[in-house]
Amino acid sequence: MEIYLGRNIEFLRKRRSLTQTELAQHLGKRKSAISTYEKGISDPPLDTLKGLSDLFKVPLNDLIFKDIRHGYDEISYLVKFISEELKTLSHKERKIDAVNMQTANLEELDQVTLQEFIRSLMGQLEEYSKIINSFVHLTELLMAFKPDGNLPRDREKK
Repeated sequence: MEIYLGRNIEFLRKRRSLTQTELAQHLGKRKSAISTYEKGISDPPLDTLKGLSDLFKVPLNDLIFKDIRHGYDEISYLVKFISEELKTLSHKERKIDAVNMQTANLEELDQVTLQEFIRSLMGQLEEYSKIINSFVHLTELLMAFKPDGNLPRDREKK
């Protein structure tokens, strides 16, 4: 199976009009790290891969294994990303529901369990925030289309 990660990072970075330095700052990395990722010299750690996936709204599997440079459709990827995030969130909600069922009353929770419960809720809120931001971005993209279905000149692919 061929790996397209470096080429995809470079493509998506340029598509967003980001420099290597700007992408590095967003990910908390050095510019040289971005360069080595794009050249395929080294692979980013998992947390950086997740950051790239979140930033570019591209599923991890596609970011690594699919050549997205040809036929890239930002709207399709955004819809796919939102769908995957909703599935992940649904799984996390089931875990929280399980905790809720075990402890019907928050007053009965010990301090450690209560802290874990609050951390779970905070993580869930963070996931909701990502999904809402993705919906906002999708709406902006869809609003950019003219009634004839074409993008205005300033949004067309370069």
